[in-house]
Amino acid sequence: VLSGGLISGAPGSGTGVSGTLNVSSGGTATFFTTFNGGTTNVAGVVHNDTVSSGGIENILSGGVLTGTVTAGNGSGDYGTINISSGGMVGHVAIYSGGVLNDAGTVLSSVFVSNGGIENVLSGGLDIGTTVSSGGQEIVFAGGVTSNTTILSGGTATISGAATIDLNGGAGEAGSVTFVGSGGMLEIDGITMPGTVISGVVTGDTIDLTGVNFSSVTGVTLAAGNVLQIATTNSGTLDLQLDPSQTFTQTFTSAGDGSTGTDIELSPNLLVAGGQTSSGLVIGPGDTLTILSGG
Repeated sequence: VLSGGLISGAPGSGTGVSGTLNVSSGGTATFFTTFNGGTTNVAGVVHNDTVSSGGIENILSGGVLTGTVTAGNGSGDYGTINISSGGMVGHVAIYSGGVLNDAGTVLSSVFVSNGGIENVLSGGLDIGTTVSSGGQEIVFAGGVTSNTTILSGGTATISGAATIDLNGGAGEAGSVTFVGSGGMLEIDGITMPGTVISGVVTGDTIDLTGVNFSSVTGVTLAAGNVLQIATTNSGTLDLQLDPSQTFTQTFTSAGDGSTGTDIELSPNLLVAGGQTSSGLVIGPGDTLTILSGG
């Protein structure tokens, strides 16, 4: 499909690609399916299409894939969508078996449902994705998300020096897992999510973007690994950390460089009275303190 060209099917028409379709810059394709074994390369505009299991859609620099996710009128992914740097995608549902690899930009309204996976790669930016039950979002080092919503049963992974930004609020649920060190979890607003946060280690940061650092009076790890942030303006804010994780360090707070508050795990190890710890690794710059009876 060359510049100025248009191909269009109709919803449910069976129009599809089993070989290779190239949509050049300035070209448009709509209402079709990339079938198993088919490949669609997009440097123009594609909307309201479906990628079947085994199908591949490559969104190249300057290419756009979009749809309006309503019954019979949305872009759906059961296969693989690859977004290159400079490519843009919005209004896509990733269903069971579907994979979206984002090294470009996801603009809005991407839904990752049961069995679907979204990978935000280095250089990738994802804005406004919703991860529902059984869906997965994995953000790799150098990848960033903004205004992410994780519903009950949804999972998100921060791999290395990646950033996930949650909308915050009581509607957030599911789980976020840090893998490796250097990750950033940003939580917007002053209503903390019900999301379970796992894998926090030294070097990871939880940035409470809506909580002014000057209002924070203390950070305490309470029973059940509930992280409590005491504030003068908003009372005590609770974050649920993985109840099965063992912490031998304290949590600290600091300004995030703007108006928010960074929560981090201190590199200083503490063995309290009556506590027995084994297998501790004391790294360069770390401090181990053993109190009486410990």
